[in-house]
Amino acid sequence: MPQDTITILHGHPLSGQLDLSDNGYSQVNQYDRIYWIIDPNSNVASIEKIHKKDGSPNLFILGPSRKDKEWTGKVMFAPARDYEYYITWTEKNNASHTYDPKIAVKPGISFYLLLSILVLILVLASFGVRRLFFAKK
Repeated sequence: MPQDTITILHGHPLSGQLDLSDNGYSQVNQYDRIYWIIDPNSNVASIEKIHKKDGSPNLFILGPSRKDKEWTGKVMFAPARDYEYYITWTEKNNASHTYDPKIAVKPGISFYLLLSILVLILVLASFGVRRLFFAKK
């Protein structure tokens, strides 16, 4: 299963911004699993919440959810576009901050498009077989 890992490198308490391994902009594929982890040398103590930004469509079929200090979410089939979300994080002195990075879903072929193409091929093939066996001579 494809996966992407976003590492939180450092938090800026005055602005609330985070230094992320993806520079705040990840490009993922549909159905990828995304992991958020905190660099042990970071001043970020924990991630409190990861959630969609108001007005941005939901991107995840599962999660994001926390297990210990690691968060994970599975990207659903979603149109190719940028999705905005929030990371609420806590620094070592327990002060809470919010940062708003983006995730871009790359264009991909959907399951339904592949299924439609397969059905079309089968229909066309069945007409070809009928013509071959039932054509008037």
